[in-house]
Amino acid sequence: MPDKPAPLSDEARQKLEVVSTATITTQLFKRGLRNLFLQGVKPVTGHERNLVGPAYTLRYIPAR
Repeated sequence: MPDKPAPLSDEARQKLEVVSTATITTQLFKRGLRNLFLQGVKPVTGHERNLVGPAYTLRYIPAR
């Protein structure tokens, strides 16, 4: 495994920009990828400002 991941291609970035987080999560679940998290997340703009605000934990249950 390389020390540094390959940069995201422009094509992949464009596709991911139009997909919801819920859709990506569902696709990962279908492939058996559960309880995942990101390490070393950094801002992509280079502006290192703090973000402050309320945080809410939500639980979505499918409608029956």
